[in-house]
Amino acid sequence: MNRMQRLMAHWMRCHVCVQLPDGQRMVSLRVRPNDTIKHLRLRLVRQGVTSWKMDFTYRGNQLGENETLEENHITAGAVLVLVRKESLLCGNRPFSPTSPRQPSEHPTQPTHP
Repeated sequence: MNRMQRLMAHWMRCHVCVQLPDGQRMVSLRVRPNDTIKHLRLRLVRQGVTSWKMDFTYRGNQLGENETLEENHITAGAVLVLVRKESLLCGNRPFSPTSPRQPSEHPTQPTHP
């Protein structure tokens, strides 16, 4: 890519979806690659969604407030999951449609040798 294309890529807008903690709603946001998670919070508030005491996760990783979408390799069409901070503290793993399911640590049926 030449220099001009790289500069333009920073300003191109794309859509990402945010899955809300209730699991029922997804909100689509128009973003730029150099937007931070703080910017996403502001856009959610403008749409009437409060994200205070909640964290963004992507592919099972918690995202920092000042990290950009580009730094986290978040591209158009990605789904970010908004989870309550209490669920992260308790060790509950948020559901992420892009992450593989982990097998259960405790099998539901006993295994026989």
